[in-house]
Order: sequence, then C-alpha cells, then structure tokens
Amino acid sequence: MPDRLSEIIDLVDIVAMDFKLPSMTGEDDRLPEHKKTLEVAILKDVFVKVVIGKQTKPVEIENASKAISEISPEIPLVLQPVTPVREIKHGPTPEQMISFHAIAKRHLNSVRVIPQVHKLLGQL
Repeated sequence: MPDRLSEIIDLVDIVAMDFKLPSMTGEDDRLPEHKKTLEVAILKDVFVKVVIGKQTKPVEIENASKAISEISPEIPLVLQPVTPVREIKHGPTPEQMISFHAIAKRHLNSVRVIPQVHKLLGQL
C-alpha cells in the first residue's frame, strides 16, 4: 500500500517490510506493489523480510532481491525459513536456505537468515 505509506512516512523512523512470495501466499506475485512501497520506505531506515517455505522457488528470491537492489543494494534482506507449526509440516532444507542466501547476495550487500523467533517461542 504505497499510497498509505506515503501518508504516514513522516511519522515513522523504521520500516520493516515483508515481501510476500507467491509460493507462500498462493496468490499472484505482488512484486510491483512491493517495489512501489519500498520506493517510499527508502526515505527511512528500512529492511525487507521474506518468509521462505519448502516450495519457494529460486526465481522468487532472484526477483525479490533484484527488485530490492534496484531501489538500493544497501537495503538489508532477512530470509526467514518458515517454522513447521499447525498445517505447515516442513520448512525449507538447509541446502535451500544456503542457495537462497547465495542468490540474494549476488544483488544485495546484507542478507541474513533469521528464524521465526516468535513462533519458536509459541507467540503465534
């Protein structure tokens, strides 16, 4: 919602933005909307988070990291492997996460893998 963010951007200091991948939402790719929102968010301290599942495709990480780098390769990207809870039976493999990290690092200077701590602590 880039227009909504534009209305309040002067009131915030940090933007923690999620890029929703089609493999995780089951919906159409929202990359154009994410990129427009990031163009507004770059006015502040910003980072992007992407939740990764077993079904996530390398091209999704490639496209997301390219889109972020087109705004600025200095924007940090956090890759979060989905935590197997409830209906989610399996998260991505360590090999997938290593591969996705390498893909994103081709475009961005700061890429980190951080677990979904809130789910590990039972704070769903």
